[in-house]
Amino acid sequence: MKVNMTVITDPNSTRFLGAIRTDPVMIGKQKIQPIFRQRHDQAHHQVQVEESQVQGRPVAEAAEHLMSLIKH
Repeated sequence: MKVNMTVITDPNSTRFLGAIRTDPVMIGKQKIQPIFRQRHDQAHHQVQVEESQVQGRPVAEAAEHLMSLIKH
């Protein structure tokens, strides 16, 4: 199953700082897309990833996979 994630890196997209799952949330009858404020010393990248690629994996392995998705 594909999930939406926001990958947070340094401004040059070279260092992985974290990732947040950002699937839309149903509030009443409305689908709300979570939004996170981007700090000036960060870059945010929206990616879709197969859940099995990140869930239950070591952090370094999951981070490496997410970083490979944003380097086009």
